Amino acid sequence: MNEIFKMAGEKAVHAVWSVSDGEILVPILGMLDQGNDVSMERIAFSDSEEAIAYGYGKLDANESNAKGAVFIMDGFVTLDEGRFDALIVQIRGYDDYEMACTLALPYRPDSHEKGFAIYRPKLLEYPEEAQASQEANLDAFFDGIEGHELAYPVWQAAYADSFDSEPGGASKEGDLTPEEWELLMQAPYLVFLTVAAADGVVDKKEVKSLTKILAKAKEQPSVLLQRVLAESAHQAGEIINGIIARGGNTIDALQRVQELVDSRFDADEAMLFKVSLLLISKEVAEASGGGFLGFGKKISKEEKMAMAAIALTLKLNDQEG
Repeated sequence: MNEIFKMAGEKAVHAVWSVSDGEILVPILGMLDQGNDVSMERIAFSDSEEAIAYGYGKLDANESNAKGAVFIMDGFVTLDEGRFDALIVQIRGYDDYEMACTLALPYRPDSHEKGFAIYRPKLLEYPEEAQASQEANLDAFFDGIEGHELAYPVWQAAYADSFDSEPGGASKEGDLTPEEWELLMQAPYLVFLTVAAADGVVDKKEVKSLTKILAKAKEQPSVLLQRVLAESAHQAGEIINGIIARGGNTIDALQRVQELVDSRFDADEAMLFKVSLLLISKEVAEASGGGFLGFGKKISKEEKMAMAAIALTLKLNDQEG
């Protein structure tokens, strides 16, 4: 049963990622087959009631003889603290006995003046006969959340343990404006272009390095940068093309990033964000290789100059190594 809950956690945090920037969630149906392979279907009906009925019908019928399933839709939940927007997560297990579990993931929508937040999940339904497995299954659910490389950083940055607390990744000086957040979203791609184009050519290895950086977003030291990478990954090409189309100097834009983070975040958080950007520049620079037959120094003179300029612009003069 644990693998079913882990699959459900992965799909649930994917849904959190989907609504974190204000999008309306297209209901998600996830299936775990007898070989532990996972499939996902987005139920895109013009009528929301029809989509919900379809999802519940799939759960009840289990036409594919799956081991387990999860159906996730956007809705509301009424708790002691009030009525909240929430993702409703219906989990089913079909093997030894049919079990049904319902979780609500309350959230504060991105349209709120304080921005997006995801709150502690609430268990709404769990079968009495399966109480002995409840803790292990819920642990597996959270393992699934943590296992989603792109969506988990969004969860980390937006998670608030209670309704009267703020997310761990929130600005200490108040929420960013849409324009400020757009600038912050450009930061890793400004760094990428500054280094990758330093020698006049952006090669395939450098592009591949960016893909790896996006895939490993949750490994970044800065939680803020984790969120930036996670939320921008699906539009990375569009952001890069926009930066190129606008022309101008990427270093000038990075200076605006430096001014923004240093003025709107506490010193430790701002420093960690900027150092993490510098580490990205190093990873991109090392990707293209160099030297005879790939041996020797990997970072070219032009790339070293670009990294030095980034460090100077971000006021990391003592961090460039």
